[in-house]
Amino acid sequence: MGKLWKFGVGLAVGAVAGVGLYLAYQQNEDKLRVELVEAVRASFGDEEIDVVWLFDEPVRDGVFSGGLNLADGRSITFEIEEKSQRIIREEVLA
Repeated sequence: MGKLWKFGVGLAVGAVAGVGLYLAYQQNEDKLRVELVEAVRASFGDEEIDVVWLFDEPVRDGVFSGGLNLADGRSITFEIEEKSQRIIREEVLA
């Protein structure tokens, strides 16, 4: 009975720790996404932006892909570095 009890307690503690780590990871990801979107909006501050989006997974290590729609009907795709928050490549679509 003692081994079963220890196993159950260990399983519960492991589950609680796993949930805590997942929530911390998710908060970190959400914060990064907000920071990157703010950097994009600042970079295109002279344009009237309708929508900005970022893909969840990086296209390369530390580089995210995304795009934005401008009020004048143009669309721009871009890549942004995670650390420097610098747009490294952009393409304007009509």
